[in-house]
Amino acid sequence: NCGGCGTACASGEVCSMGTCGVTCLGGATLCGSSCVDTVNDATNCGGCGVTCAAGESCVSGSCGVRCAGGSMLCGSSCVDTANDAANCGGCGVACASGEVCSMGT
Repeated sequence: NCGGCGTACASGEVCSMGTCGVTCLGGATLCGSSCVDTVNDATNCGGCGVTCAAGESCVSGSCGVRCAGGSMLCGSSCVDTANDAANCGGCGVACASGEVCSMGT
């Protein structure tokens, strides 16, 4: 009896203050009728309906480029800071003229 006599909530819903609804667990957010992870969901990134652009991922609730294989995001590009002479060991750390970047040094 949710909100009135004979009013039953549907399967998966709970009655709260006289209204049937979905209760999301584990930090999930209710978007429409579904519980979503707005921290990592590229179609609900940081909030319901916030969709990341093509090629972007949702990381910690923000859309952005996710670099693979140990590379690092420097500006808008993923670079291998272990071997990139312009970004040796970190973004913007350039090797001197004639030097080679090897294992980030």
